[in-house]
Amino acid sequence: MKLRSWTQTTFGSFTKEMRECRNEMAKLMEEVQMDTIIAKMKALDNRMTELESREVMYRKQQSR
Repeated sequence: MKLRSWTQTTFGSFTKEMRECRNEMAKLMEEVQMDTIIAKMKALDNRMTELESREVMYRKQQSR
């Protein structure tokens, strides 16, 4: 039980966060591409990249 809690705290829920990011990105894509929207899209893209990296690290740890 403690390991599961640590995993959630350390790695979070990749699929849930990634889904939320994709949904937000889809909403932003429909808006007029102003500087503020583009900045939000870049921030989301960075977050999605970070989530992917964390997932890879998690999968490597899990496979050991």
